[in-house]
Amino acid sequence: MEDVEITDSFFKDLLYGLGCLGCNMFLFIWVTVIFFIKPPEDIDPSLLPLLLSIIWISVGLSFFCFYGILKGYTKPRRFLISTRNIIFKTPYKPYFEIKWSEIDKIHINTLKISDSTLYGPSTHFEFSFIKGESIRVYDLITNKDFHKKKIIPKILRNIKKFTLSMDKELRFLTIDKGFASKMFHEIGFSN
Repeated sequence: MEDVEITDSFFKDLLYGLGCLGCNMFLFIWVTVIFFIKPPEDIDPSLLPLLLSIIWISVGLSFFCFYGILKGYTKPRRFLISTRNIIFKTPYKPYFEIKWSEIDKIHINTLKISDSTLYGPSTHFEFSFIKGESIRVYDLITNKDFHKKKIIPKILRNIKKFTLSMDKELRFLTIDKGFASKMFHEIGFSN
């Protein structure tokens, strides 16, 4: 069986966000120019510099907040599965690698988490790799670690395919009756 590597990045989403930020900055520049060309008559001219300062400070703060939130989203994510091991590499999480010889069973638990990422509500996947009494766990959060609709189904299909070929037990439990339940059904997982 061939090794499968799946990579993901939120770089296109970052470019979209930067485009939106650029449009906002253009709007603020346009408003500033309009204020200097023809200031509104009902605003005291002495308040004009204060008003423009507030606008520009807001633009600066929104830019830094936006950058702080999205800087981790541009880093590449990687999932690799082979007949030797399974590897998850995502930003801000420790590198996770487990060999098939360390696995008897894989349990996948899901839970819809209430706090949202930048891309909407997320599903929490807990991959439990079990060998006797030993359990190693990897937590994956959709729309933060990998794209929810594009990448997660590919990861699950490949885990299922390799688990069956390696003659290991695979089970899932979903509390989320939405995305995860539908996806498990489409992929053909049975409990």
